[in-house]
Amino acid sequence: MDRKRGFGLWLVLLFALLPMTVEAGTISFRLHGGVSYLRGGDLNDGLQGWADYWIAEYNAYGHPYQTGAFNPIHLGGNFGGDVIFQVTPRMGIGLGTEYLMAKRTSTLTFQGGVTWDYFGKPAAVPAKLSVFYFLPAGKAFQVVFHAGLGYYWAKARLESHTKSASPMDYIIDSSASGIGFHGGVGLEWTLSSHLSFLIEGAGRYASFSGFEGTTTIVGSGGWSGKLYYCGSSAPVLAHFNYIDLLASPPSGPGFSFTREAKIDFSGFGLRVGAVVKI
Repeated sequence: MDRKRGFGLWLVLLFALLPMTVEAGTISFRLHGGVSYLRGGDLNDGLQGWADYWIAEYNAYGHPYQTGAFNPIHLGGNFGGDVIFQVTPRMGIGLGTEYLMAKRTSTLTFQGGVTWDYFGKPAAVPAKLSVFYFLPAGKAFQVVFHAGLGYYWAKARLESHTKSASPMDYIIDSSASGIGFHGGVGLEWTLSSHLSFLIEGAGRYASFSGFEGTTTIVGSGGWSGKLYYCGSSAPVLAHFNYIDLLASPPSGPGFSFTREAKIDFSGFGLRVGAVVKI
């Protein structure tokens, strides 16, 4: 779906539903936070390629690889909230947002005192529209199902720091946006007429390409461009796929393929929180 059309649809649904639900009566505020797992997509595959490249490069130039390995970026945190407008005793419409983030650092060491540290940090903030269904489960509990869509503003930061006789700091900042989908099931424990405790499992599908931003080599300048995922067929890079932000897509006999990188925020999480009813 085109980004502008998707965002327009989200706004139409928002303004169409808001008057109806506010007039219905009860409003609830949900605040929650927890741990989250995301797939990563080309981000993890491309950073693994960075490690494969530098191991081959330093081995070829007399600095054999010694220790370390790439640590995939999967686990992170999330926190956010929803405002739920009750339509019926069992159904509500929610408007919300959350902050998703993961980060992992990897370190490789080579003979001769050469050290290479690098990390990736994907993050996203969606504006979410959700439908909630409440199923009573006794006097003090209810099971809550929810599903919906969101418009995501996503960022990805990648850093590479080489410590050697010729140190180099290489930094990529990029951003993109798009439509994602989410759903989950939770349990609310009623503590009073206005306060409940929440534990919830949630999943999402949100995978985006079209990341644009800047590459900076500290002390040497930089450039603007797009984030690409590439396969190299050059002698040193044979069979290595990597990710990089470049001013134009790389091409030629040295590359087996080139496409815009897709960072996958799809995954699941476990979170706890509180529900305040007014």
